[in-house]
Amino acid sequence: MKIIIAFTFSFLSILALNAQTAQDSLSQKLTKIANETVIPGFAVAVVSRDKIHYKKSFGYANIAGQKPYQTSTIQNIGSTSKTFIGVAIMHAIEQGLFTLDTPINDILSTKIIHPKYPETPITIRHLAAHTSGIEDTNKFFIKDYVPINHTKAQRKNMTLGQKFIWKLMSKSKMMSLSGFLLAYLTPNGEYYSKKNFKSKPGTVYSYTNAGAGLAALVLQEASGMPFEDYTQKYIFEPTKMANTGWSFDKVDMEKHATLYHPKKVAVQPQYTLCTFPDGGLLTSIDDLAVYTQEVMKMVAGESPIMTQASGQEMITDRLPASKEERKTGYGVFWDVAEIAAGHGGSDPGANSLVYFFPEKNIAVLFIINMNLDDSKKTKGIYREIWRALRNYSRGVAE
Repeated sequence: MKIIIAFTFSFLSILALNAQTAQDSLSQKLTKIANETVIPGFAVAVVSRDKIHYKKSFGYANIAGQKPYQTSTIQNIGSTSKTFIGVAIMHAIEQGLFTLDTPINDILSTKIIHPKYPETPITIRHLAAHTSGIEDTNKFFIKDYVPINHTKAQRKNMTLGQKFIWKLMSKSKMMSLSGFLLAYLTPNGEYYSKKNFKSKPGTVYSYTNAGAGLAALVLQEASGMPFEDYTQKYIFEPTKMANTGWSFDKVDMEKHATLYHPKKVAVQPQYTLCTFPDGGLLTSIDDLAVYTQEVMKMVAGESPIMTQASGQEMITDRLPASKEERKTGYGVFWDVAEIAAGHGGSDPGANSLVYFFPEKNIAVLFIINMNLDDSKKTKGIYREIWRALRNYSRGVAE
């Protein structure tokens, strides 16, 4: 018996030592990235449904003030925000508010008609899978992003193209979610054009922020609650995401990171979005980690937020073309690959990623206060962080 106990103790000690060595190795790789590249700061996590295997932050939330980037640091996460629309929609379905195949005009008080296919209704499923036929035009982006206290001096270190875009955006006006979408998608709207619509609903995948924002508006009208209140009540509070919100006045700005763009690591002007649900969530890696764990529980049938059937539906590929014709699929605002589901986010001064592997019960996530897609030199950094986390996750996956 003593021999068995001794062997067991030694075996467990070796496992613990190997785990610690793997963590140390990962920390060294990420520290090197933080110290030797232009990236200002970032935070990462590797989690399973019931355990945080690794969570750490690197670099600076503010370079000038030498303020460390922490796991509690808050910033926007770009299009990873869309996954919250997906969770909210599946929760609303379980409340009986609609189904995925409900035409949106059965709910909306102001009808939205595809001008090229007026007889074909746009459904919630079409919006959720980006097959609605709605398109994001240049005008959409220019008018949707609204800079805050933007000055000419803030454009000094930008590229010529960035200077031009931010100058145009500086003239944008803040509008409500419904006000902006009606201006963009209805014939009498200020930003309306038939070019805002393209393919027949349900036939072609075309990623659209406007369509995602519209899905949030549909939920808002169906529930009778502002989208931000619905997600607060049914997602943020149950998962204890205490440092998460859709606007600056809903979070602790003392914890907010300064955003940067790669050229000369210059400060990015602060901004907000009219269609905030498609990319404007402000959160931390602490909160994003517990959210990811809860989503994994939804898919496994272990969450009070929705049943397993709804969780599985949320990450089931429903795109019209066969899988052989494309590399990945799309569920209800979740990218779906063969073994994983997730989403990435990319916005001025921000990158984020959340991907989980249901069969392995493991997830990888990170947020960065710089958009690494803005430069060819920095795109590789994004991949380096992903590879380092993914390699570590393979060693701790169940």
